[in-house]
Amino acid sequence: MSAQGVIAESLASFKITWDNPGNGQQPKWDQNRQVIELHETDVYPDLIYTSAFAAPVYIKYNSASLLNDLLVAINKVIDTKLAAASNKKEKVNELYLNVGTDKKEDPQVKADEEKPKEIIDTNVEVNNEPSVTPNDQESVTTTTTAAPQKVESPAYTVTVYGDKLRFLEGQEGRGAYSSGIKFLYKVSNNLTKQASGEQIDNRSKIWAEITSPGLLSKTTRFEFADFDELEFKFGGNLLAQVLPSIELSFTPDPNSVYSKEKPELDIADVIKATNITLGTKTTSEIKSLQKQIQKEIDSREPVEKQKQPGKQSASVDNK
Repeated sequence: MSAQGVIAESLASFKITWDNPGNGQQPKWDQNRQVIELHETDVYPDLIYTSAFAAPVYIKYNSASLLNDLLVAINKVIDTKLAAASNKKEKVNELYLNVGTDKKEDPQVKADEEKPKEIIDTNVEVNNEPSVTPNDQESVTTTTTAAPQKVESPAYTVTVYGDKLRFLEGQEGRGAYSSGIKFLYKVSNNLTKQASGEQIDNRSKIWAEITSPGLLSKTTRFEFADFDELEFKFGGNLLAQVLPSIELSFTPDPNSVYSKEKPELDIADVIKATNITLGTKTTSEIKSLQKQIQKEIDSREPVEKQKQPGKQSASVDNK
C-alpha cells in the first residue's frame, strides 16, 4: 500500500440457492432467494463518511446463460458424488444380504441331483415353447429398455454457504482521499491472504448442502475441496465462483480530509492520515507537499463560493 490510500476490512455471509429438477433439466434460479449479509466493515484511516453503499454483483457470470453454465457444472459434480455414494451403499447392502446364504444352498443342490428324470424330461421343454407369445416377448423387451431411465439424476435443492468470510481490500492514490472510495470484494481473491503477519483462510467457511424433496427428505453436505476444478475452466473452485462479489462505496466528508478555512491544520491531518514522516524529508520536499495540498484546496474554492456566497463576499470586504 502506498503512502496515500484507504483499506477496507469486512465480514460477510452468503446463502446462495437453486433447484435441480433432475433428469437432465436446467437449473431453476430465483434471484429473490439469494441472501448476502454484510456484518461489519472497518475503513482505515477512520475518516468521516457522509454515505455508504453495498451491493452484490456477478462480474464474470453477468448473464443468465453464463450463470446457468456454472450451475450445471456444479450439479454435475453433485450428481457424480451422489451416484458414487448410492452405488457404494447398494454394494454394502448386497454384501450383507449374501452373508450366510452359501451354506443353505448345498442341501438344495443335492435334492435336485436326486431327481434326474425331471431335469431330462424333454417333453416338458417342448410343451413349454408355445407358451411364450409375441406379446410376452414385447413385454420383456419393453421392460429391458425402460430400466436405464432409473439411472437419471435425482431432483434436489442446492444451497451454498459462506459463513462470515473475511475480506480485505485497498485503494491507492490521491483519489482515495479527494473523491468517493470504492472497493470490490471477490471471494476468489480472498480465499487465502496474508495481512500484517496474520493468515486469512476462508476456504473452511464455504460448503454446499444438497437437500432431496419429499417426506423422506435428506440433506448431504459437501466441502469446499469437493468442487475443485481439474481443468480450471471456471476459475479453480466452483463454489468460490458461484458466490457473488460485493461492491462497496464510501463518500468521505471533504472537511474530514481538507479543511477550507484552516489550511494550516490540513497539513498535519494529511500527514497523520497518510503516515508521512516529515523528519525524513528535506525542506524542498515539505514545501512541495504543501503546494500539492494548497492546489487541492484551491481547486475546491469555486464550489465553496457557490455554496456560501455571503461568506465569500464578506471575506472580500474585509480585505
